[in-house]
Amino acid sequence: MKRISRIGAIICLAAFIMTMTMGVASAATNLKVVDISPKSDAENMAMDNMGFKVYFSEKVYSNENKKANSKHCRILDNKGKEVPSIVLFSPKEKDLVMVLADTNNKKTKIKGKTKYTVQIDPEFVSAKGNTLAEKYESSFTTLNPSTSMKISMAMMGVMVVVMVLATKRGLTDENKRREEKEKREKKENAKVNPYKVAKETGKSVEEVVAAEEKKKAKREAKKARQKREKKVEIASDNIRVSKRQPVSAAGVDYKALKPKPAPKKDAPKNNQGGGKKKGSKQQQKKKKKK
Repeated sequence: MKRISRIGAIICLAAFIMTMTMGVASAATNLKVVDISPKSDAENMAMDNMGFKVYFSEKVYSNENKKANSKHCRILDNKGKEVPSIVLFSPKEKDLVMVLADTNNKKTKIKGKTKYTVQIDPEFVSAKGNTLAEKYESSFTTLNPSTSMKISMAMMGVMVVVMVLATKRGLTDENKRREEKEKREKKENAKVNPYKVAKETGKSVEEVVAAEEKKKAKREAKKARQKREKKVEIASDNIRVSKRQPVSAAGVDYKALKPKPAPKKDAPKNNQGGGKKKGSKQQQKKKKKK
């Protein structure tokens, strides 16, 4: 009896080990979803180009299973109604499947603040022939249109404030530059009391007056130079200056071309204007010899 009970125990243990091994092997061969975008239960998702990116534990890109697998993927709205969608497989990312709302379909109407769910059936097959252990689902909620409008208005308000501040700052800087220029010009044009300056500096009145005249001459020369520079205007493609200048002033070596001599005129063929023909001279020489 002990021997029989021992044999029975061994058989039960072997059966238990086989069952566990089969369960592990079955679990190892099951296809799994390892990641999804947007994440499950995400909120305030954009309504444009709405869809899901699903990443699997192994390659699912297969020309043989593409058509069948597309039928096992779908998007449902909050009422369980199927949304027209398209299923895309990537030859570069062979473990990726994209389930997107078909925006070209007139029946596709994506609503704001609405829950949408992606479903993948257990019959979905990988390139190796493995399937999901159970139906996979993941959901997200679209953005509330009023919230989107508020965000847009807030961004526009921020942009307007930034533009106003930038303009105000530019005007302030311009006013400061103008005031500084006016103060500088006022200081330069202010009349100097030579007696007071001579008393403060210990210089003679003549030296103070000479120094002031020298400064005044420099200021006048500077103003005259600036005035001449302002006279140079660019009109379309031509440059106009206040007076004519030689070509050498532009840094170009220029040599005047010598005029070509006029071509010599051929003697007239007819004996016009009292001239004699060449043939008549030869005849006269023959007559003299005779």
